[in-house]
Amino acid sequence: MVANPGPGSASVLPSGAVVINPGEVIQSAVDSHPPGTTFFLQAGVYRLQTVVPSDGDTFIGDHGAIMSGATLLTSFEQEGSYWVASSQTQPGSIPGVCQAGYPRCNYPQDLFIDDVPLQQVANLAEVVANKWYFDYDAGKIYFAEEPQGHTVELSVTPHAFYGSASDVTIRGLIIEKYATPAQSGAIHAMTD
Repeated sequence: MVANPGPGSASVLPSGAVVINPGEVIQSAVDSHPPGTTFFLQAGVYRLQTVVPSDGDTFIGDHGAIMSGATLLTSFEQEGSYWVASSQTQPGSIPGVCQAGYPRCNYPQDLFIDDVPLQQVANLAEVVANKWYFDYDAGKIYFAEEPQGHTVELSVTPHAFYGSASDVTIRGLIIEKYATPAQSGAIHAMTD
């Protein structure tokens, strides 16, 4: 697979392209068209989607087309000085080794407040501004910032594009906030 961010201006709709709008499932469009199809993603957010392309497929993003691997967190409770998002069931995957000072770098989830990533810490006592803790056993996320009036997101989807298709082109899409496991990427091409 080849990814190219493309120019900063809006992309031109190629003749014969299948147009996909925010809220639609990209994989459904891929599954209902033959290999070698060009897909044009209109501007907007395509949240929590993984696409397994067919050979020769092309994916073009209009200016402002974003594939996001993060879910919006909207329900919080306060526990002492912490804000808590409960009922979080994302698994913790811990391959790899972390650099000193970043004990949970090998967990794939990231927490963002207004698009700014917070650093995940190893225990609740370390939670201060710009740091967060995921108690995987209790299914709770703890952080110090007041969430009201802010966008709070947790990366949960491992890949935007995945599979072993050949001659796939990805251009003009913003791909962000995916919970990619170590030794992997949001665009993950498997080899035979």
